[in-house]
Amino acid sequence: MAAGGQSLPGVFQALLDHLQFIYEKFKENKGETVPPGFTLEEFWTKLSDGGKLLSHETTKTSMAFSKPPLPNVMEAQGIATALDAACMNLATVAASLPAERGAILFSEVQNATLAVFKALVPVILSIRDKIEKGAEERLPMTGSVWEACEQLGSLPKNNLQAVNKQLQKDELLVMDALLEVEEELRRAGHGECQDAGILDAGIGLVKTARAVARRIAFTVRFNGDCNSPEHVTQLDQIATQMARISPGVDDFVTTLYPPVDKQAASQTAGALFHCLQSNLLLIRSSHCAGEGGELVAQWVNFLLGASNHNAGKVLAFCAGSAPPPSNPPPT
Repeated sequence: MAAGGQSLPGVFQALLDHLQFIYEKFKENKGETVPPGFTLEEFWTKLSDGGKLLSHETTKTSMAFSKPPLPNVMEAQGIATALDAACMNLATVAASLPAERGAILFSEVQNATLAVFKALVPVILSIRDKIEKGAEERLPMTGSVWEACEQLGSLPKNNLQAVNKQLQKDELLVMDALLEVEEELRRAGHGECQDAGILDAGIGLVKTARAVARRIAFTVRFNGDCNSPEHVTQLDQIATQMARISPGVDDFVTTLYPPVDKQAASQTAGALFHCLQSNLLLIRSSHCAGEGGELVAQWVNFLLGASNHNAGKVLAFCAGSAPPPSNPPPT
């Protein structure tokens, strides 16, 4: 970090400038190289230690400017240099994670590290602009840095854990959408309106989406592993595909509120069906299907049929023709 001039504000402006440089360079990291001798166990130890060091240096910096006597410019330079070094250390460690260990895991680590740097900026700005007068407002700011650093220690430790975390989140989003549309349509008294058939068929399709999300999350949780590059890649593909279900449900649900936009409902129902189909075919062909894959194939085939049936009912109602015969609800 370059010297910041002959003033306390100048010292911390230089620190901010270098922190911005670290932040931008870290965002550009794609994890394309594998450090010699890299192991996840050593990585997590170093990342945790890096977070603790940055938390400590942030606290020390904040406390140094909490009350008189304030550090002089030379002392402030030393304090800022130590904080800058802690930032560099954390960025270097976090950037050492190879993307080949899993795109979802890589994203988790990158986002958590960037969150630490974002939390640190207000602390430095407060010192630069208010010196000791901003001591009271810096307490919660410093606490935010602590929390962000602590999150580094609670991150998923491998790609399977990272994918399971995302799939659980996606499953809950689909469930929330289902509960929301059922409640809103109840309030609207949809059973009495002319579009009741479309609405019921639409809810059936969303229930199928929820069943797909739940089954995939369950299957990955119990059958998934990340013990080979091929399996790591498959987990990333499953997570990427499943992340599309909730937006597809949201797009479809927005067309169901009376008066129903039949053209939009038809288009979004078709898109949601293809999304569900892609997810089901992917999980059936992955290692998560287990040896033989018979059990997974059974529920995949059932949900393929259920999604096709419910989407077909929506399309038929929207086109003004008779819907296909009913089938049992998805489980």
